[in-house]
Amino acid sequence: MKFYLILIFLIAFLQTAILPVNIILLILIARSFTIELSENYYLALFAGLILGILSAVNLGFWVLVFLVVTKILHILRKLPFTQNILTILPISFLVIYGSLFLESLFFKQSLNFTIVIISTILSLPIFVLIKFWEERFVVRPG
Repeated sequence: MKFYLILIFLIAFLQTAILPVNIILLILIARSFTIELSENYYLALFAGLILGILSAVNLGFWVLVFLVVTKILHILRKLPFTQNILTILPISFLVIYGSLFLESLFFKQSLNFTIVIISTILSLPIFVLIKFWEERFVVRPG
């Protein structure tokens, strides 16, 4: 958990300064698909607060989006069709498109479809990296 907190803190700085892609959302999607723990909700809360503070938008917007996304992905993870690794692509496409739609709706920004496609393509390598990290380097009791 400490690793993800530090990672999200550093990526939040990069995302608000340089990157147009929401990498924090991709990390939350991948972690919620990889492992189902209540720590994901705390991670989503922390990520939303940090991103809200650094991006100078409404402080509760990203918290709400990240918590709802985490809850939806925990529900979807229990379905049998999500056992295939490639199901992360259509689900992440829908989640990313929904979050960008909400962002464009509330903040009066234009919806850039190329960012949705780039984020969807990036979701698979991030998922593989987080799955590898959780399986190899995180020790679970039992």
